Amino acid sequence: GKHFTDALTADGALQAEAAHLLIKQGDAGMAEICRNTLARLATEVRNSIGFFEGQYEGAIQRLFVSGGLSRVEMVLQTLSDELGLPCEIWDPLENCEVALPAPKRKALQQEFSSLNVACGAAFEYLRS
Repeated sequence: GKHFTDALTADGALQAEAAHLLIKQGDAGMAEICRNTLARLATEVRNSIGFFEGQYEGAIQRLFVSGGLSRVEMVLQTLSDELGLPCEIWDPLENCEVALPAPKRKALQQEFSSLNVACGAAFEYLRS
């Protein structure tokens, strides 16, 4: 996350919020920076996938992505193109019943991609 943000903000020359807004608006320069940074990330992910598939003799069918920029379609599409796998936003509450009023449930859906650490910790706590 930090490496990606540093690349997008030119190591502090641009505020992170402004960089994210430019990406969401489809700015060509930011899209190019994203693609280059994601290509490097994809290489690391591809290596991890190769290791996992070799260890467990199974094939990875899709990739779940989380974090703030996972909501940007260009990010998901670039990763998918680089890896040759479908990439989806991880919904940590997909199989959970969440008792919230409709407006709050809808607002929560916008934040799922940022809740991965909290949900992972909660799931681990419940498992033990």
